Amino acid sequence: MVAVRLNSSRGDGKRISVRLGKISQRNAEAIKVKMERLSANALSGHAADDDTSRWVTSLDDVLHDKLAKVGLVEARTASSVRLFVDEYVSKRSDVKASTATVWRRARNHMAAFFGDRQLRNVNVGDAKDFYGTYRASWWKTRFGVLVELRNSSSKTRSIAD
Repeated sequence: MVAVRLNSSRGDGKRISVRLGKISQRNAEAIKVKMERLSANALSGHAADDDTSRWVTSLDDVLHDKLAKVGLVEARTASSVRLFVDEYVSKRSDVKASTATVWRRARNHMAAFFGDRQLRNVNVGDAKDFYGTYRASWWKTRFGVLVELRNSSSKTRSIAD
């Protein structure tokens, strides 16, 4: 393990420097290759290839912030599930009021399930857990209402007879 500081060109002629800390020379070289790809993509205006995009997504916050400071990636924004849904609903002025009401209700369920969890920390398994919990509670509520309606209607019939 060695302390590594990468120097690379950003594409516009300016040199950038990112201190990686104590990592192996092999890992430093791999990061340098990814930085050069990001720099070339920024210069050409093209999107990053799949491999590089996945790598950027998988970066920890510390290295991602270092790359964002030198302009190689966009800075991450901390957004909770609740804030994301609120922003989405507010942007969608093209839907009916009843649809927005249903979305706000779903937002309340998501807020209760996920709490103030960051959106980027929610994975497919979490979404499936939410769906299963929400669906089970929905059916339980609906079934309970149906049982009560059926019981009350049979009582009403027996009283009317």
